[in-house]
Amino acid sequence: MALETEILDESSKDKALEITRSVISIACGSIPIIGTGIAEAINFFIPDNRKERIVSFIKELAGCISKLERQITMLDEWKEKITKDKQDALLFENAILYSMQTESKIKHHCYAFYIFNAIMNSDIEDIQKEAVLKIISLLNEIEVLLLIYLGQDKYLFAESDFHKKYGKFVDRHSACGNDADTIFNAMQDSYLNNLVVYGIATAKNDPEKGPSSFLLPYGNIVYEAIFDEEYFK
Repeated sequence: MALETEILDESSKDKALEITRSVISIACGSIPIIGTGIAEAINFFIPDNRKERIVSFIKELAGCISKLERQITMLDEWKEKITKDKQDALLFENAILYSMQTESKIKHHCYAFYIFNAIMNSDIEDIQKEAVLKIISLLNEIEVLLLIYLGQDKYLFAESDFHKKYGKFVDRHSACGNDADTIFNAMQDSYLNNLVVYGIATAKNDPEKGPSSFLLPYGNIVYEAIFDEEYFK
């Protein structure tokens, strides 16, 4: 009986692996020209337990590309750059590698949104593009949301779609003396401190008004790099 179960388990694993490979091929196929090559490389080199994360990233990237399908000129330029420019290809490879390190759908979308737009941004040097990608990789999911919160217009934030969807993750708790609130706010302080360490934000603690923070110029660059308004509605 144990042997039969083991055989069934192996069969299920093989089936799951084949499905994953197929999804990668289909998702990558949404990216003209470079899709097939990416699918083959992923299926050959990437460990099975990380492929689902790459599938998520590739799907997000395919979604970003599909939004611009009508802008044929820009799409063709993107394909040409990613296939001919070594630095752009390396940036794309690193985005794939970073995508393997997280299960976060939000992070996968941020990588995809950034990498698609960064390839076409000729105003930023290649080394700077890589630096922004690295910063995105260092942020956890809550820190990404906190960064976006700091980039919002504070007068409009409470009414925004982003706040309605993610406010519970970024709003500080006001009740004092409650252990759960204290822990939550301590975690928020930790996330904010990381943004300060990365040179993204600054934080002040006014004895009367409480903590306040805002994005630094580099933080605004990262904010613009990852904030897809349509996605975060």
